[in-house]
Amino acid sequence: MLLCSNYYYSVHITQLYDFISGMCLTREGNIVTVDKQGCRIKMYTVQGQLIRSFKCQSAGGVAVNSEGHILVSGTTAINIYRRNGELLESIGDKPK
Repeated sequence: MLLCSNYYYSVHITQLYDFISGMCLTREGNIVTVDKQGCRIKMYTVQGQLIRSFKCQSAGGVAVNSEGHILVSGTTAINIYRRNGELLESIGDKPK
């Protein structure tokens, strides 16, 4: 559930079985979430429309860098993805 700046309910973006362990905003204002249980990255508009979704190697926290790449922290590595879900780089242990 997201709240507007005046603390009123804005939009509910998660689905029944999502276990959101991290959330951040892109430069364009889209919302990026990471589902720890399903190892899935999801990007939404602020209105709650799903833009894209893709699997990730492991999931913990999430951030977006200045180039728009999605950084996902896992148990032993930080994985960097393009917006389309392509793995660019893994820092730490190699993904299995």
